[in-house]
Amino acid sequence: MAEASTLVFGPLGRQVSPALVARGRNPETITAAGRNPARLAELASAGFRTASVDLSDSALSRLIGRPTPGLLEGLTAP
Repeated sequence: MAEASTLVFGPLGRQVSPALVARGRNPETITAAGRNPARLAELASAGFRTASVDLSDSALSRLIGRPTPGLLEGLTAP
């Protein structure tokens, strides 16, 4: 069975990502989304998938359910 994919972002996402790996999650199943290229590069070098996005974009907000800034939103897919 494939491991679920998780999307994280924001300050809490940066804290949760390594904690998930420490609990045995494969970093390749975790996508860190954000707009800061330097932070995304750090996460990519640690093995996480990354996506450069502006979470204030209204289309993206509708797609993932209008996230609250600083709140971790976990999206999983089979």
